Amino acid sequence: MTKLKVEKSKREDIYKDIIRIPKRCRKTKGGKIIKEGELCLVSVPKTKKSVYAILRGCKKNQKSIFIDEYLRNKLGVEAGKEYKFVFKKIYFLDWICWAWNAADIGYRISLQIAFISLFLGIISIIISILF
Repeated sequence: MTKLKVEKSKREDIYKDIIRIPKRCRKTKGGKIIKEGELCLVSVPKTKKSVYAILRGCKKNQKSIFIDEYLRNKLGVEAGKEYKFVFKKIYFLDWICWAWNAADIGYRISLQIAFISLFLGIISIIISILF
């Protein structure tokens, strides 16, 4: 667990499901470094809430985490206060759940088009086998 001060995110990160955090603080509970751009489950034990977010780096060396208002509300945290955060790497099914409910419509539409394509592909295979 890492205790970090919550800061408001930059304009370009709003509604993108991006959390910016210094590299030295981007670690799992087991101490493994999380690569920049990786999707993780971010939890706050104090509020008992969690969100899926893409972890990115930031230039500041201080112990701050930059979160937009949308994710701050989902996590139940306030800007300017310190909280302990837990970061957990996720797997394929978690990634699908995140993309289906992502704040950025680009992620959602991409996944929905992929599922429609998969569905149509399966139907075409079935039709070609039967006829």
